[in-house]
Amino acid sequence: MMTMSSSMIVWWSLLRHGTRQSPWLKTNGGRKFGTFNEMIIEGKCRARRSLVLEDGTTNLRQLWFKDDCTLNDELFDSKAQSILRWRLNSNGTINGGSYSKRFLLIQFCDQQHYADACRYLQSRYDTTVRNNICTVRNGRQQIWPKLSAGKLKLFIKPDILSNGLINHYRIMTADSEHLIGYFDDYLIKSSAQKHQRHKPGSSFDSKRIEHLISKIMQGQNLLSDDQYRIRFQICHQLEQSWKSCKNDNQFELIPFGSDVSGFGTDDSDLDLCLVNKMQTQSQQKVRTNRSIRILRSISSTMEMNNKKANKDFPQIQRIFRAFVPIIKCRSRLMPSINIDISVDTESNSGVQMARYLYYCSQSCPSIRGLILLLKSWAKHHGIVHSYPGDWFSSFQLTILAIAFLQSEHLIMTINEWQQKHDDIQAKQQHDNVDRQIRQLLQRFFQFVIDYDFWTRAIDLRTGQTDLAKSSMLSTKMSACYIINPFANNLNITKTVSDSELERFLCFCKQSLQLMQRNDFVECSDLFTDRIDDRLHALTTSRN
Repeated sequence: MMTMSSSMIVWWSLLRHGTRQSPWLKTNGGRKFGTFNEMIIEGKCRARRSLVLEDGTTNLRQLWFKDDCTLNDELFDSKAQSILRWRLNSNGTINGGSYSKRFLLIQFCDQQHYADACRYLQSRYDTTVRNNICTVRNGRQQIWPKLSAGKLKLFIKPDILSNGLINHYRIMTADSEHLIGYFDDYLIKSSAQKHQRHKPGSSFDSKRIEHLISKIMQGQNLLSDDQYRIRFQICHQLEQSWKSCKNDNQFELIPFGSDVSGFGTDDSDLDLCLVNKMQTQSQQKVRTNRSIRILRSISSTMEMNNKKANKDFPQIQRIFRAFVPIIKCRSRLMPSINIDISVDTESNSGVQMARYLYYCSQSCPSIRGLILLLKSWAKHHGIVHSYPGDWFSSFQLTILAIAFLQSEHLIMTINEWQQKHDDIQAKQQHDNVDRQIRQLLQRFFQFVIDYDFWTRAIDLRTGQTDLAKSSMLSTKMSACYIINPFANNLNITKTVSDSELERFLCFCKQSLQLMQRNDFVECSDLFTDRIDDRLHALTTSRN
């Protein structure tokens, strides 16, 4: 058992399950739903009946260390269903510190309990609730519950799995070992780790990769339910802030990125799309010129709201000359992630693609595991980057993996899915996920090595991988050609250059050779320097 100072408690602390002594806490059973639409509806409903309690002074520092039962009794008249907590540094980084800003996300079982709790909070502590956010400030009439006069001391206890990895930590009080909550160890760093860089191959990097792969090989999501909830809360907060816009009743905001499709990680962008509520499938989508007018109106409203109150969404950027016009911004609740807002137009098929990818991620745990492992592998070796360029993006790599899975008849083609998706339900976890992911990864590497990217094209609608690239209607032939299934004249992988494709194939060849060796044991070997050194030697010999 080791003692923790306040600066060491968490850098991004997300309370997992509340306290074991909390009889009022109800588990939600995860977030598996039959269809993408059901998942979106449930996520937005949870956000509407949730309240963010934000620290405007040092008050919440006292509240933040209270256990869930005490907080529920003193602040919300025992009406809360679950409580989630995290904190940010003054510069916006997600880590702890004596001067960090603290947040609580309180979820209620229904809208009535939420309304009652807000009234109770406002009447007793003389505060206000705006856009599901209550800021704690000092005032004569605001007498917030305090902790004991003595200095708070906490202990951290690791819960160790059978494979030797730490599953999560328990935060306990020093005096009576009262449980404060659970924290995910993958998101915890000590104060010493915060101020040092970790080079690939270091002991910290190796442990992080080992833990990451352990979660992937068990078929788990890499984006925790806690982060998932905060992202939906940000989406709801944006919708609430646009109520004054003339387009408010016509559009709704839908998340469609990898964080909701099932292939997200903790650093995934939050991609949001404005979808016309009244539009049917037979009607034409919004044209690009009109989408720019809508985004300009919304971004102006966001800037006005930032001037009137707290800067809920700072760093607003208008990118209207792009193929898909977007607004980029950040959120005060989660400053580390990028937020991209677009409109559902004729050239924007993001929401439609997200529905299909959600089916793919839920169809089998090993399929989700394969794509998450590929994305982590590619990011580790610099094959994909978070910023645009002539290399593969994370989305493009996902689409290439989907083409492979279609060729193996492990998932339906888009044409088949469109005919049956209303009847498809998420599958349960089954055994041997680890072995299945390893086999799929090895076959994927073989698939891309054998595939003739220079003369062939891929169609996700039908699952064909042998289309002649010369027959594609494109003014410029790209190294890799995958037809956009929802805009047939577009190539999803248009930006990938010949040199980056060759570099990707070289990594695939080296990784496949490594997996075929007798001494290959764990997939974590694919993240070591054994591949990088061989590639460096290969490049040197060619030069």
